Amino acid sequence: MGEKIVIELHEFAVDDAFAERFWSKVVPVGDCWEWQGAKGSFGYGLVKIDQKNFPTHRIAFALANGRAPKLSVLHSCDNPPCVRPDHLWEGTQTDNMKDALAKGRLHMVGDFHRRKTHCSRGHPFDGSNTIRYQKKNGVLERKCRECHNSQERERRRRRAS
Repeated sequence: MGEKIVIELHEFAVDDAFAERFWSKVVPVGDCWEWQGAKGSFGYGLVKIDQKNFPTHRIAFALANGRAPKLSVLHSCDNPPCVRPDHLWEGTQTDNMKDALAKGRLHMVGDFHRRKTHCSRGHPFDGSNTIRYQKKNGVLERKCRECHNSQERERRRRRAS
């Protein structure tokens, strides 16, 4: 039996058969090695182990380094499906944000949310149902007026009782 590694508090055995199955789902694309299996909504690869999904870049890091990552696993190539070990490095979320800012990618999360046409409850983000405001840190945000009003009514109801 192979060695055991722990990723996200989940221990599992890593043997040659596991590694072979994992790497068989990887295809070189340019400089990157891209995961061809399941992917999450942001394009990161996912692999199921004992009925739980794990990010493939974290598994690739563990396989290449013989240990589970202690911090976040970041991509030097900025390509979410990439699992090439020399494109992966361990760092904090602060390191990730500094890297994104330095490479001019920090806007990507905002772009994702700006493209949404409806709130999480299905109400439209339109002129009459959108509240725009500026947070203390200067970031411009929006929220659904219908949801906001509903939350405020519930908050007032709880305070009154």
